[in-house]
Amino acid sequence: MNHKEKSREQLIKELAELHKKIALVEASEKELERKNTELSEREERYRLLFENTPSGYQSMNEHGQIIEANTAWLNLLGYSKSEVIGRRFADFITKEYQESFEDIFLGFKKAGEIHD
Repeated sequence: MNHKEKSREQLIKELAELHKKIALVEASEKELERKNTELSEREERYRLLFENTPSGYQSMNEHGQIIEANTAWLNLLGYSKSEVIGRRFADFITKEYQESFEDIFLGFKKAGEIHD
């Protein structure tokens, strides 16, 4: 049935349904915007916590390369961020621990967590 065959009441009903759908989309967009803002705020809090904690922390990718290190970690080892990003974590531990690190890291990748 094309729009010429529809009654005025049918068209009004369809228009009302479209207004409802538009309102739902607008509400969804507002909720998404609120969630994005909330996520950004949480990410900023996490970044500040990570960066300003007195404990040294680093993050690695699946290859064991450092992708992030906080100030405490850098200060403890005496490196700048540009000197460590992209290098393997094993480069920063003694030779005697490198093999065990590789084993532990492989287990971590398989299990998704480290068990003592």
